[in-house]
Amino acid sequence: MAKTSLSKGKKLCEAAAKADQPAPKTVYVDKNEMTVSDASLTFRLRVKKSDDSSVRLTCAVDRETDAATLAPAQ
Repeated sequence: MAKTSLSKGKKLCEAAAKADQPAPKTVYVDKNEMTVSDASLTFRLRVKKSDDSSVRLTCAVDRETDAATLAPAQ
């Protein structure tokens, strides 16, 4: 069974963050802060919102289902 690649996981996280309303101005995936396992990919995102405020999020991608889940970074 094929598992989600790093590049596809990155795109899934970017798409999940951009789908937020109101749409953010920019979404940056920090490649230095990612973890990989057989079951999931985890990326750290920096998002600049439409009001110019910034937020850091964690995006977890299930490698079997391609489901991306966003949560506030800790």
